[in-house]
Amino acid sequence: MRRLRYFLTTLSLLFSLCLPVLSQQSIQAKTHTRFIDVGGYKLRLQVSGVGSPTVVFDSGLGDSLEPWSEVFSEIARFTRVVAYDRAGLGKSDPGPTPRSFTQIATELHTLLRAAEIPPHQEPEGDEDPFQQAFERLAPTMPAEAEACAMLDALFPAAIAMFSASPEARRRGAFLQSDLDVIAIRPVKASWIARILKVLHEEPYVAIDPASRSGIAGKMSGIVENFQLNVLLMDIFPQSGWFSRRRVSAAAAQIARGLGPQTSEEILTGAWNLYTWRALQPDKTLPSAKEMKSHDHWIWNEGIPADIDLFDGSRVILLGEPSYQRTWRSQRSFAGLPADLTIEQKLGAKEIEDWLKRMVSAK
Repeated sequence: MRRLRYFLTTLSLLFSLCLPVLSQQSIQAKTHTRFIDVGGYKLRLQVSGVGSPTVVFDSGLGDSLEPWSEVFSEIARFTRVVAYDRAGLGKSDPGPTPRSFTQIATELHTLLRAAEIPPHQEPEGDEDPFQQAFERLAPTMPAEAEACAMLDALFPAAIAMFSASPEARRRGAFLQSDLDVIAIRPVKASWIARILKVLHEEPYVAIDPASRSGIAGKMSGIVENFQLNVLLMDIFPQSGWFSRRRVSAAAAQIARGLGPQTSEEILTGAWNLYTWRALQPDKTLPSAKEMKSHDHWIWNEGIPADIDLFDGSRVILLGEPSYQRTWRSQRSFAGLPADLTIEQKLGAKEIEDWLKRMVSAK
């Protein structure tokens, strides 16, 4: 009963925030395209709509701004919206290399400032609109307000317990359906929802179809696929006498839940990760630059629990990267240990068997 009451309260608070916006008259906004200099090279920018906050669409998968066109026009009915081509993509000029996270963020900041698009200003007083709505409605909903206060009080202990105990996560799994609905707000509910989806001793198979190399083992404590990618780069076999580490020992330790939670080190992805459904009839992966291949990417922003199963294992196929993808060395939960074990190095015949069976199953 308490879970249901909390669930309904959260929806009510969200409705109180959204209805004033949704009730505005829906108008078709005009779209303006500009090419703006950001330091000796120009980026393409599209702007539409009026209002605040400004919604910024950033294609981070090697795409131009065009894939945003449908949702772009819908959002423009209610507030200002912008989309742009990163340097070297779409109709934008090439920019400086390497294409690091810092470089891309600096370009976006320069672009928005040059286009005279101001940053969003929070209203004076409380900076969180949800908190404002909560305080306004709490006197009329004392039981629900108590539930929110209880969540605040229990959150640190819950995260500590679920980080330390896979059994606690297993027993708390029944909460996921409710949490998935309410997890947009408050943020603490979304973090509990995320940690409850973490897998423990889950079988996996990782195969590079091009080199016919692969491993099988179990994954535990991995929160998102950025972390999975780091651990794969650390343990996946390499050939050659002079092979260099794909990630530093320090970055691998952070991903395993050891040492500091974050560092200033910037990591570069070695592969595009694919589900087994990406395999072509000739047992190869499609070019990462083909739009249709995106349907079977394992997104870094996703979670291991969403990776497709095949014969009881999460299958991860390694392909050439479509572009240089970078991210900071960090992990989501400070006290949650993670690991990606190798229980078997797959031989050529075993890899061929896996690939053959996966192709036949499509």
